[in-house]
Amino acid sequence: MSSVRPASVDQPGSGRPFECVVDLKAPELEPGSLVDRAGLAKIANIPEDDLPDPKFEDHKMPEPQAHGAGGPLWSRPVAGDWAEQHHRAQGPGALLSATTSFGTPQPQGLVADHNRLTKVIQGDGKQTEEAAKTLAWWPAVSLTVGTESLVPMSALRTTLIEAVLSHLATGVQKRRSGMWLGTLRRDVVQIFDWYVQ
Repeated sequence: MSSVRPASVDQPGSGRPFECVVDLKAPELEPGSLVDRAGLAKIANIPEDDLPDPKFEDHKMPEPQAHGAGGPLWSRPVAGDWAEQHHRAQGPGALLSATTSFGTPQPQGLVADHNRLTKVIQGDGKQTEEAAKTLAWWPAVSLTVGTESLVPMSALRTTLIEAVLSHLATGVQKRRSGMWLGTLRRDVVQIFDWYVQ
């Protein structure tokens, strides 16, 4: 808690000074409210071992609000903001994204389709690489994105789920020990992999 006292100002017609006192309270900065590395990991919902190592990756950690005997301490709002940024940068969406030839992040599958179509369009030798990239973009997008996509993604998802469930049910009927998907047909695995990307 801190008090800010500006210079005294005379009130008109009174001859007595007028003083303003402003108290600033930040309960999230009270020592008992700060969190250590374990608390930061808990807020981010990740194991403490998965936090960036401060010896090597200190720049990836939020700026601490204080330091205690066990190391840096953070306020809960700062920890929450960092957790959100960390999940955005390290979550499944980031891991399954790739950079397009235009320099933007997009799903891996879309980038792969775009790169393949670019090669097909440029293969005839009539288009420059830049023109081929531009011409290939919307066909690549229309393959899988949106309700009017060429590949009916909802139907594909249902088909994949049915294939996996059927495989597991067959294993139960044959009384196989243990349930695993290692014996799925190669074609199903390939389509599943493409769908995830």
